Amino acid sequence: MHFHWSVDEYTGCEHVLDGRGYAAECHFVHYNSKYQSMEAAMGYPDGLAVVGFFLEEVDAPNPKFDRLVHGLEGISKRENSVVLTAESLSWMNSSNLHEGSYVTYKGSLTTPPYTECVTWIIYEKPVQIGSQQLSLMRKLEGPNSLPIERNVRPTQRQPPGHSVIYVKQVEQSKL
Repeated sequence: MHFHWSVDEYTGCEHVLDGRGYAAECHFVHYNSKYQSMEAAMGYPDGLAVVGFFLEEVDAPNPKFDRLVHGLEGISKRENSVVLTAESLSWMNSSNLHEGSYVTYKGSLTTPPYTECVTWIIYEKPVQIGSQQLSLMRKLEGPNSLPIERNVRPTQRQPPGHSVIYVKQVEQSKL
């Protein structure tokens, strides 16, 4: 699970739909089981599938993010890690994502080496996260011991016809 964010409520995501950006984006990275490892899968066009969720910054906290946000205390310093429970992911159901739609396309990693090995699946409906909750993410320390205010790759313009984007209206799904 990777989170990306920025300093404002519109430039923290690595995807834009209909010109609209959000405060943050969460990615769940999966690799194709026909390859031995994540690293091996990155060498193939069908190597990875990444499911992405937009995070919309709102005033009120989202109680379903509390477990995850409390886990941030354990990783506020560089090189720390924390084990989260499955309940920490309950926020994915907090916006009735199963009632929305998603887009999918073939693309690249958004971090170096930017390998073209990803099938992206991005839910269109954002999950709401409170400003104070997002602020805790923005206070995490980076390699220089300064807060990570921005860890997002700007969206990339593609030449016409470069990418085919598919939209799927979800009739019924469970996360």
